[in-house]
Amino acid sequence: MMDGARSRRWAELVVLTSFAVTQPIFAAIGENATFLVAHDLSGPSLIFYALALAVIPAAIFIALDEILVAAGRERYAPLGSVLRGTILASIVVSFLNQAIGWDGVPSLIAFLGLVIVGSVLFMRLPAAQTAIRFAAPAPIVFFVWFLFVSPASALVREQGDVAVRSNSVESTSVVWLIFDQLPLTLLIEPDGSIAEERFPHFAELARTSTWYPRATTVASDTGIAVPSSLSGTFVPAGTLPVVSATPVNLFTIFAGSHAIRATETFTQLCPDSVCRPAPDKSAPDMGSLWADTLIVLVRLLVPDAVADRLVPEINDRWADFGRVETDDLDLTIEGEATTAEEVQEHRTRGNDRALAENFLDGLRTSSEPTVHYLHIEKPHEPLLLLPDGRSFDPCSCFRVDEDKAWPEAPEMATQRLQQYLLQALYVDTFVGEVLDAMEASGLNDDAMLVVMSDHGASLLPGTKNRRVDAENVNDILPVPMFVRRPGQTVGGVDLRATQLIDLLPTVVEELGLSSDDFDMDGVSLLRSPGADIDPRIITPQGVVAPPGDPDPTRSPLPAWIEDLFPMPSNPFQWGPHADLFGQEAAGLAAGDSALEASIATLDRFSAVDPTGPYVPANVIGELHGSEEPVDLAVSVNGVIAGTGTTFPAVDWHIALMIDPAYLVSGENQLALYEITPDGLLLVRMR
Repeated sequence: MMDGARSRRWAELVVLTSFAVTQPIFAAIGENATFLVAHDLSGPSLIFYALALAVIPAAIFIALDEILVAAGRERYAPLGSVLRGTILASIVVSFLNQAIGWDGVPSLIAFLGLVIVGSVLFMRLPAAQTAIRFAAPAPIVFFVWFLFVSPASALVREQGDVAVRSNSVESTSVVWLIFDQLPLTLLIEPDGSIAEERFPHFAELARTSTWYPRATTVASDTGIAVPSSLSGTFVPAGTLPVVSATPVNLFTIFAGSHAIRATETFTQLCPDSVCRPAPDKSAPDMGSLWADTLIVLVRLLVPDAVADRLVPEINDRWADFGRVETDDLDLTIEGEATTAEEVQEHRTRGNDRALAENFLDGLRTSSEPTVHYLHIEKPHEPLLLLPDGRSFDPCSCFRVDEDKAWPEAPEMATQRLQQYLLQALYVDTFVGEVLDAMEASGLNDDAMLVVMSDHGASLLPGTKNRRVDAENVNDILPVPMFVRRPGQTVGGVDLRATQLIDLLPTVVEELGLSSDDFDMDGVSLLRSPGADIDPRIITPQGVVAPPGDPDPTRSPLPAWIEDLFPMPSNPFQWGPHADLFGQEAAGLAAGDSALEASIATLDRFSAVDPTGPYVPANVIGELHGSEEPVDLAVSVNGVIAGTGTTFPAVDWHIALMIDPAYLVSGENQLALYEITPDGLLLVRMR
């Protein structure tokens, strides 16, 4: 049996650890439970996860305490007190960091001082130990709150009890495709028409379907916008994107009459009884789960200045936080890929291209009325896909400020825009593949096609990325929205003001049901055109009017794209130095530059496979020796294959795309040049 002294020591550590580690992470994840959805945790797996969070940290500190006990009684008294004082100090400093923003040196000084104070309290004042023991119920309270009170409690309930409607509807399939963070302003010309030369497959879609150019999203948050679209309702802000919270949706309505092939991203709206787990998603990825949990914990407990050196940023992602940061400039980052094979291995786990191929396979083999659903996380970050689907090294250097706004200077925005455009061109390629697969399988005559984006984003310098205001409303709220009815061959443009919540009522009525039978806020687009709706957006305060009338033609983005990329068919040839593209570098060279560059991806060019799924198309690094932005050109095997401009990050950052058409199999020679009025100056690379 455990002696009384040991049980008291263990109880102290369990209580202290629950306040230092368990409660902060329960609070953070419980209030942001989309993290759990993104990691496929619900029911028993969520309970196991909560138990592990409650037990493992305490077990670690208990083990440390037992090691100190083994060192002897005389040593244990001060060392055990220091251990407890350190835990107590972390509790207080973490609170101060979050409450008043302490960081850096002040936070470190406070932490060391509190360690000393806490150690003395445990050594000299038995009352401190007694107070800790009075808090013994706290771990149980935290555990119960997380599982049964916090928003995460919706995931504890089994999803199999959700009612599935059995309907007698037409034998018409549904193909529903959602893209992530694709603003309509990226796809259009300044006059509002689809930019056909740049996005030929979206233009093809518009020619054979009904396009709603005045369609808007209802939220800039995926976890709200997608459930709202799939349920036809204004889902309240803060609602978990799970079927128990939104039980009437696309999947539950048609599960009784259709096979369901659904690949969801960050939602769990299809009941387990209806949807088999998606490929590679039959069980939670425990490695990713615990890695992301550790990152959240470090961000909660450690000052930002220190945390930035230890773990990746979380930004607006809900999972795989490290995936964007792997190829950051610091080459000493532990676990950074050093070969093309390692890069590809890291990127393929659950990658969007694999999900797209699985979706296409289902379209090609469809033989019964089916709901084919895919939410693909593109062109949202990480930016790592070329138009043909091959991957390149992503750069985590494109960062918003504390207000979630892009820098006023355009240099970062132009470099990011090029990579965002490349990934949007992959989306266009995929749209073409979907159209081809539907034609080849006969689904054009037997299926209703819906193509949409969950929300837009602002790609313009000086604007907030996703937080809607009067300045960016024209880029965030207008979204691509296309509907093609079975057998439709001639496209049309419907200029009614519509919203994404109108899509499900439209599908319901097309398939022979009445949307009046469901409690939906949206209206069927098949009904006689009526008065324009007044757009609404979902906020924590409720459903309100947006800050301005969203109109994509009022955004400066289409004109900016047209100016930056005068060659629509070649996004690698852009900017004020587009004329250098394809020229022999030797004929333009004018000497050596005084600048120096450290290139993180230089070794990627030593053994290239241009036919493989990965190509080193992104030259990532830093430029040293300049106090201003510098225009650069890069040559591959002696030919200028890309141009760009540095922008401030850690130093002057380089994230320069090259046309992979200039890469050859095996070793490739890379050279970097400073562009000057007198010619190209060779920059020394290391």
